[in-house]
Amino acid sequence: LQKGHLYKMQAAVRGASLRGAFKASTVAPVRSVVMAPARTMTVEVQAGNGKLKTRKAAAKRFKVTGNGKVMARHCGKQHFNEKKNRDLIRENSKMYVISPADIKNATKCLPNSGVGH
Repeated sequence: LQKGHLYKMQAAVRGASLRGAFKASTVAPVRSVVMAPARTMTVEVQAGNGKLKTRKAAAKRFKVTGNGKVMARHCGKQHFNEKKNRDLIRENSKMYVISPADIKNATKCLPNSGVGH
């Protein structure tokens, strides 16, 4: 039986309304946590001879420092800059270290960078 049908049957047996079926139920509801698959997926590209190829779009967006940090450009500096103050524009001109959650996706696209392997 599905969960909804179980509650309806319990309510019908006791003569209670469907709204009170969940509150007055003596049986604890069964809840299961199902992890949703990740929406972003990174695919490693291999050449015919087995070498991993660098994704050129990622190579243009990310830079790896000598210490192994992955840097990227700030967003929001392409247009509509008249309304932004100069401190924000100057801050957006600098590179920033990407978050640890995004490092895996960036380094899988850069297999020869020496980071994350």
